Amino acid sequence: MAQCHGQLYQKIIKRAFDKKVRPHAFEEGHLVLKTMQPNAKDPRGKWTPNYKGPYMVKCAFTRKALILLDSDEQEL
Repeated sequence: MAQCHGQLYQKIIKRAFDKKVRPHAFEEGHLVLKTMQPNAKDPRGKWTPNYKGPYMVKCAFTRKALILLDSDEQEL
């Protein structure tokens, strides 16, 4: 009985998650922002920017593998 309830619960949670989350499909020419790694020694503390950009997508391999160009058309 407990296993059936757990499986039913997992299906409900998956359905709710899939309803809200949409996959991102990046294509050549899209503008994107790049996340910055946190730097513990930055004096601005929590006011440190979280993103860099915008960058243009030169080539998209998968959902997470991209070749980016900056505003001067230089590859990153």
